[in-house]
Amino acid sequence: MKLNNIISAVILVAILSASVQLLEASDNPPDHSPERIRHLIQQLGAAKFADREDATKALIAIGYYARNDVQKSQGQSDPEVRMRLKRIWKEIGWHCFPGAEEDVKELLNNIKPMESNYEKWEALSKKYGAKLLLMILEVDNKLGQQKQRINGIKSLLSTTESASIASYIQNSPKKKKIISLFTSIKFDITEKSKAMKLLNIFYILDLKQNVLQIASSIWRNNQSTEIPAKIMNYFKDKKFVQKAFETLRQRIDKSDTTSQKDWQISFFAKIAKKLNRPDLTKKLLENIDYNITDERVILYLSKILISIKLYNEALHILLE
Repeated sequence: MKLNNIISAVILVAILSASVQLLEASDNPPDHSPERIRHLIQQLGAAKFADREDATKALIAIGYYARNDVQKSQGQSDPEVRMRLKRIWKEIGWHCFPGAEEDVKELLNNIKPMESNYEKWEALSKKYGAKLLLMILEVDNKLGQQKQRINGIKSLLSTTESASIASYIQNSPKKKKIISLFTSIKFDITEKSKAMKLLNIFYILDLKQNVLQIASSIWRNNQSTEIPAKIMNYFKDKKFVQKAFETLRQRIDKSDTTSQKDWQISFFAKIAKKLNRPDLTKKLLENIDYNITDERVILYLSKILISIKLYNEALHILLE
């Protein structure tokens, strides 16, 4: 057997042994109060070697419950403390959350780079609810598989209420990373219900720009002609109006396809009409450096322009 294979086998045995110990102790976890965890982390820098060793072993035994504090403390100035924290993280970092060790191991060990079993994700989502987000983060950290994490999130959206997911995100120490994952999702025309759930999650979290982004996607994919009242409530704030339209102009330059740009423009033109702000639409159209090609958008946008008396702009759109 090659040396690399021997080393890998030893590491695997060590991990499995640690997981068995944690599983056996899961019914009666050690004291994992925040105060004790902080005390143990401080003890990693104790004067006596025995105290440092005891603290290290205790944090490993606590496992999942010490994850956040161990991870946040990685930047310690003392080199030995840093080394010990790194060692502890290697032991506990792969555990997602209590009671899910077997599912995590099965998922991480059997997952294949070019496949994503949506049914498996959905089963896990029904079992763990919003906690599944931790498993999704774990997969992403270890494997960097975009398809896996996106299908995981979509399965969560299909099985779990928006309010529950939003509450979990709001209180998660991984809040920023989770939101980043959610903003990377693209929905097709058959996934309106999931897209609406994501919109509601962003709305509950008061992520206004993200709400507008997903709303414009729903508008585009489903050729919608109505904008939810709760979104229009955002535009009572004049500063937000200015910021939203400026962000749109920037986003248009970055859109992947012309169709994306077309529907985003018509979406914001409808908002400007509701606000009785033809100047916003006019300024928006002045920034377009390409021809609108989607016939449905041309007709719809022209109707909006005519209704707000931007006749020249409507004629220009129709003659393109």
